[in-house]
Amino acid sequence: MSNVLIVALWVVLPLLGLFIFIYATTDNLRRRRFSGIGMEDVVPFLLPVKMEALEHLTDPLEEEYLHWRCTKAEFRMAQQRRVRESIEYLRRMSHNARVLRRLGVSQLQSGNPMLESLGQELIDAGVNVRVYTFMALVMLYSWKVVRLRPWPFASVPRLTELGELLSADLIPAYSHLKENAKRFALLKASGFSESLMQSM
Repeated sequence: MSNVLIVALWVVLPLLGLFIFIYATTDNLRRRRFSGIGMEDVVPFLLPVKMEALEHLTDPLEEEYLHWRCTKAEFRMAQQRRVRESIEYLRRMSHNARVLRRLGVSQLQSGNPMLESLGQELIDAGVNVRVYTFMALVMLYSWKVVRLRPWPFASVPRLTELGELLSADLIPAYSHLKENAKRFALLKASGFSESLMQSM
């Protein structure tokens, strides 16, 4: 068993290193390409996220009600729908984080220390959101592949497990990203502040 683990590490670690190298290289190329982005270029590409709806999907009381009201097959179908909706909201959050991160990258060479600082904060907040959405999406997609199938050995997953990740990490990170974007909009282009908040 230990030989298998050693071989797996010899395969996984170089692949991980290669992935990090490719990511860093493409990230550097993107930084050069997105040097002239402004708020007017960003707002149309943001996707609205209903945080209340996402929190409702992971509400333990709602899930418990569905569990007791439905048959096992009906509950599995309800959970499939709820997982699909959760994936859509998480994909939107990740998309918005990527767009705002690009805005932050575009400010790093602006020559204005305050804009550069806000740009770096947008980058950091965007990376945090993307890491947490990635973790949540991996969980949800694995559920779709394994646990939401009508197999006798697979128990129907509970979205309350996702709710713990959301409430502890993702929702605060996304709120922080929105706050940084709002501060940037107020400083750089105050007319976009309201439309920015409505777009996210």
